[in-house]
Amino acid sequence: MNKFCMLLILIMPTAYAGPLLELHGLSKHLNNSSSLNEVNLGLGIGWESEDYSISMGQFKNSFYRTSKYLSTSYQVKNSGFGLDLGFVTGYTKTRWLVLPTFEVLLGRKIWLKSRLVPPIKNKSSGVIQASLLVKF
Repeated sequence: MNKFCMLLILIMPTAYAGPLLELHGLSKHLNNSSSLNEVNLGLGIGWESEDYSISMGQFKNSFYRTSKYLSTSYQVKNSGFGLDLGFVTGYTKTRWLVLPTFEVLLGRKIWLKSRLVPPIKNKSSGVIQASLLVKF
């Protein structure tokens, strides 16, 4: 029971407002294609309030191209779950995306954020992406 309570405390978002830095990192492609890049290094900056954030940045995408993005995120209170809505470049065309997200508190100001990129017809079977958020 104590471990369950500790887990709930770790995943519950806290009231926060301020700048954030996102360090893009790894991805796992659900089709296990060895030709796709799964080390998606990049950097993003943003501003977060208690319920939502806005951010922009760039990273090396799955096709080894530079992608730039602008997005807003909404977090469901006390759950860790949310949605990212925005657009990203660096593919055959600029894409609008709506991505489910999940955040877990790792330390006082450090969060692990994961996103699920759903399958895109004839392009991708889906991707799970992970990055670190530093909230100042």
